[in-house]
Amino acid sequence: MSPASGGRRLVIEADGGSRGNPGPAGYGAVVKDGAPGGPVLAEVAEAIGKASNNVAEYGGLLAGLRAAREIDPDASVLVRMDSKLVVEQMSGRWKVKHPDMQRLWQEAREVWPREQVRFEWIPRAQNSHADRLANEAMDAAAQGRSWAPKRIASGVATGQRTAEREDADDLLLDLSGTVDDAPPSRSAAEVFAEHDLDRTGNDDASPAGLEEDVMTATTAAPASTSDPAKRKSYKLLTGPDTPDFCQKVSDHLDQGYELYGSVVITAVGTDLHCAQAVVLPQDQR
Repeated sequence: MSPASGGRRLVIEADGGSRGNPGPAGYGAVVKDGAPGGPVLAEVAEAIGKASNNVAEYGGLLAGLRAAREIDPDASVLVRMDSKLVVEQMSGRWKVKHPDMQRLWQEAREVWPREQVRFEWIPRAQNSHADRLANEAMDAAAQGRSWAPKRIASGVATGQRTAEREDADDLLLDLSGTVDDAPPSRSAAEVFAEHDLDRTGNDDASPAGLEEDVMTATTAAPASTSDPAKRKSYKLLTGPDTPDFCQKVSDHLDQGYELYGSVVITAVGTDLHCAQAVVLPQDQR
């Protein structure tokens, strides 16, 4: 996929979650025009019953790919997710071992030609739109109703799309947004501007240090502060929907805080303002 192709560019942001891992799960995905400041073209979300985080993440990926394909099957696509596991597996750099993951991985590969798709890891705070959709779907299911898309002024909202799926039997480690050596996030324009793909096409090319990555993800200590005893156990972070707000949330995650609920976005005139609650884990209070 090269900028020289001159075709349309789409950006997919996808997410999935499980309340229990495995537990009640759901996914969300948003498709945006790939031009700088491009509008939202489609939203999709669905509750999928009992599943693991990883199964839900793949559900969001599949839903986003299919929604984008309905918009323009000839477009080049950038997929951005906060699940390093899914990004590395779909990029061909990590081995896919679990049968459920192999099936979902293969299904996602068949939606688009590989040369048209790139995958990029982003911090969880920068994936708030898809995260909100996933939580909306899970909340709706908990209330005995189905998630319904809102009309999108700049495009056509996409409804629920059910793919063949199974519940995962094992509790799979979700590396989403926790690996210390994950690459920094870049803009869609910067990623599309790259000409060379680091793509081996070999799903057996798992890095030798995978076990070390897992250990880093689960045991890394949060950044310390000058006086952690005075840190508040609960904070509500607010601000305009800008990169500065995402950075504010990221900074608190780096300090050991955890997201509490999903982001709330409110329209104030023509501007969007965000609110995200964060809490300190019990052992850090």
